[in-house]
Amino acid sequence: MRQAVITYFCRIMICFVVLFSVQAKVLLASPDIHNSQTIISASEDNYPPFCITNNENQADGFSVQLLRAALTAMGKDVSFKVGPWSEVKQSLISRKVQVLPLVGRT
Repeated sequence: MRQAVITYFCRIMICFVVLFSVQAKVLLASPDIHNSQTIISASEDNYPPFCITNNENQADGFSVQLLRAALTAMGKDVSFKVGPWSEVKQSLISRKVQVLPLVGRT
């Protein structure tokens, strides 16, 4: 049983790494990214544990923290807009945001 849990966890982490590396390539290819110190992102308000809001109604969760850490390592700040998935997705399509935290197709 323990081995199955470890295997499942490892598979999930590999998926996160793959998804994040794809997003990082897209992020780095965007010309706006290199000209700006603050990256604009958007996050769902209720998709635990990946995207949630804290007590101050600010974006939080695993995906948000991972994106924030990656951008900090690149010397960038990030600002998150929070809302339901339909608004978050439309913000990306209309280029109001530059990147989303981990996104997977289900």
